[in-house]
Amino acid sequence: MRYLLVVAVCLGGCASPQAGAEKVVMTGSIEVVKGCAFIEQASGDQNLIGGAAAGLARGDAINRLKNRAVEVGGTHIVTQSISTGWAGANAVGDIYRC
Repeated sequence: MRYLLVVAVCLGGCASPQAGAEKVVMTGSIEVVKGCAFIEQASGDQNLIGGAAAGLARGDAINRLKNRAVEVGGTHIVTQSISTGWAGANAVGDIYRC
C-alpha cells in the first residue's frame, strides 16, 4: 500500500529530467567552474514526499535543480546543500555556464 501511495504522489508531482539535464555537471568544488560565468543560485524542492521515500524526494529535488540549469543555459552546478527529511528534500546550488 505504501508503494502505491509513493507512486501516486510521484505521478502527480515528481519532476522528470528535461532534455539536456543529463549533461549538467554537478560538483561540490568551485575549482571546477573557475573561469565560467555565474548565472544564478537556484533550488530544487520536493515537499510532497519524504520519510521512507526520502531517496525519491532527493532524486526529484536534484532533477528540479538540473532542469532549472537547463532552462537558464547552465552547464554546471556547484552544490551548496542537498538535504532530505520527513518533509521532503531540497537541493541548492550555484548555476554556471562553462
